[in-house]
Amino acid sequence: DDMRAAALAHIDHLNSAAQLADLDAIFEHCHDIRGLAGNAGLAATGRIANGLCRYLDAVGRAHLDAERSLVTLHLEAIARAAHAEDEATRLGDTVANELANLVEKKLAEINLSARR
Repeated sequence: DDMRAAALAHIDHLNSAAQLADLDAIFEHCHDIRGLAGNAGLAATGRIANGLCRYLDAVGRAHLDAERSLVTLHLEAIARAAHAEDEATRLGDTVANELANLVEKKLAEINLSARR
């Protein structure tokens, strides 16, 4: 319960950071969420947060602007997955998989542009 409460608190802070469009704070909270989520019974939430961390890290290293729509999709999915009931966990896993695929595609695009 304590781990879940801590993860949910970071999600609340994540939403505040999103309102400010503070990508550094979003990254930090996602980093913490992905670390806490597995132990808090929020596996899909952690996977989604991990994907957003990977994307924001790659964008930052490549000195590119993050795609707001991709960030927003992840933020909404993190909040929904964290508050889902057990029945909805399968949907959270599906969303996590699809977002992971999207992140992989974007990372490949970033790596391709970095090679040029």
